[in-house]
Amino acid sequence: MLGNKRRLKNRSKALLYSHAVEAPRGLKRLAFFLLAGVLIGTD
Repeated sequence: MLGNKRRLKNRSKALLYSHAVEAPRGLKRLAFFLLAGVLIGTD
């Protein structure tokens, strides 16, 4: 579980970077995916 968490952290870091490049549309999309993840419960 720890290894999975670290991989997720790296992935989210890359996602944040790519989204920062195409902000603000990317930020909206990121917020949507975070909200959807919380609602579905896949966090």
